[in-house]
Amino acid sequence: MQNKKNIKEKYIFIDFNFNKNKLDLDISEFDLTTSFNLLIEFSIPIKSFRNHNYQWVDLYQDRIATSLSPKIIKLENGFFVQANINQGVWEINKKNPNKLIWRFNPEYSNPLTAYENSNNKKIIKKANSVLQFIENPALLFSNINAIEISRSKIPFSAIACFTDHCDFDTLDLVIKQREFFKENSIKITKGFFLNHFSKRNDNISWQNETEELKKWIVDGHELAYHSLSQSIKSKDESSKDFDSFIPPFANIPVWIDHGYQPYNLSLYQKEKIDEKYYGTKLKEKNIHILWNYIDSGTATTGVINQLNPNQFTLKYFLKGIKNKPIKKKIVLIIKNTIVHYYNDEKLTQNYSQLASSYKKAIKSKSIPLFFDFSKQIFKVALPLLKVLIFWKKNKNKIYPLAKYSPILFEHTIGNQKFVVFQTIE
Repeated sequence: MQNKKNIKEKYIFIDFNFNKNKLDLDISEFDLTTSFNLLIEFSIPIKSFRNHNYQWVDLYQDRIATSLSPKIIKLENGFFVQANINQGVWEINKKNPNKLIWRFNPEYSNPLTAYENSNNKKIIKKANSVLQFIENPALLFSNINAIEISRSKIPFSAIACFTDHCDFDTLDLVIKQREFFKENSIKITKGFFLNHFSKRNDNISWQNETEELKKWIVDGHELAYHSLSQSIKSKDESSKDFDSFIPPFANIPVWIDHGYQPYNLSLYQKEKIDEKYYGTKLKEKNIHILWNYIDSGTATTGVINQLNPNQFTLKYFLKGIKNKPIKKKIVLIIKNTIVHYYNDEKLTQNYSQLASSYKKAIKSKSIPLFFDFSKQIFKVALPLLKVLIFWKKNKNKIYPLAKYSPILFEHTIGNQKFVVFQTIE
């Protein structure tokens, strides 16, 4: 990822002894392929912050506005300050109420999951994107109000986004789903397998259940490829499938990774598939939205809004699982601490090995395996103890991959541009 020491920054002081309603910010010195920050200090403290919910909140905690949230603050003199564009990230530290940081391409703002080596080691890569501005970044000032636009059907109301997996779809299940959605006027993006190749004979595909899937289109739903088959074929067969598959109809723009298919967004580089060829092939099939899994946190009761980074903390997760049995709670909080709080691949591998050695030891009742399990415990115990001992300080820390709400962003493959859509675990 990025080396924070190499991120260029520019300091801007704004005194309110002037009569302007717009201040252009010069970014000509920055490389738009890298990260840079604008450090803005106001002569008057910031009083209120417009959050992702279009509500005014104070600075009792640090505040973040991503590219999908409003960028509006209110100063103590009553002035509204607003960005003219929604790109980048606004950050305010509660200890410095006069200062606003406008970050562009910060670390983890557009991360991609990829796999490498024979063990499919997961790595986090920065998306390949170049900043492009419709307008030069500027600050707008008003002592009356700010400008806000809503794309909701009911303005400024919440929207529930249902994400679908077809891994265990059967004909009976999808008919019931479709009828339920029709009765309740719900539209979704429905994942489907193009080819029937599965360990389960009743798993549906376009190849075998064309007529049923056509009914989803008639009902107003969008279809999305969940790779091309439920199970993995040989490398040669998979390559042939990807090279020669024909879209059943023109408008299927979404590609969802599935399992460890070699032509997945997260695996094509490991499989040595040429980048230019891969991007061109997807575009030839009219695919321009790629669904990647970043697992920036875990959804639970009260934790469903990816636009609100403050939900993705150990405190909120523990609150969301409070009604679960104590044994289940312990397992879940340990997993969230290791996988999401630390976001360290080596530590995650140690945790997986611990879980595996525990199952083997319990199943076999073998003393050597119990000894191996005991050794694995020490590899994860210390990080867990650090969190537990300083719980008051650590419980409110936002998970690294959730901080900048990396839900939608651009990514270039070869010379083709795509939009990446990320979901939580």
